[in-house]
Amino acid sequence: MLVKTLIGAAMQLTSPVHSADWQFTQWDMSQAQVLAASKGSLTAYSNPSHDRGDSKAKLAGTYSAGGFDFTAILSFDLQDHLTYVELDPLHPGQCDDLLQKLQRNYGLPATRTEAGMDWVDAPNRNKIFMFYVETTCSVTYSPLNRAGAGGL
Repeated sequence: MLVKTLIGAAMQLTSPVHSADWQFTQWDMSQAQVLAASKGSLTAYSNPSHDRGDSKAKLAGTYSAGGFDFTAILSFDLQDHLTYVELDPLHPGQCDDLLQKLQRNYGLPATRTEAGMDWVDAPNRNKIFMFYVETTCSVTYSPLNRAGAGGL
């Protein structure tokens, strides 16, 4: 029933469980569906610095997994479908430990840039990007293949 999403994706920080579940959400759920499913753990949120193209940050809450505490920010596209889950550590001094945890769970990054690195979690159809510059980091989960997203 549940497909990959915010907290389930973050749960993968604690173990390399290969399930597309992300606790109480699914990719492409509406904001209202995610809010209802969160049972009060998420609230309305708006901060343009967390928007990505046509996806807007609309819900946020605190989340803990694997010894890390995060602000979880959920973004939705123009059709009101869940498209991104961003996890911002509450303690930025843990960025090195968070990177090590991601590498234990997903292996070496598929690609690296000056701003970070990313992994492909094919079994769960997730893309994971870790923004990491100096002492600032965040982890973003997004669907590997979006419904209706065609190729060339």
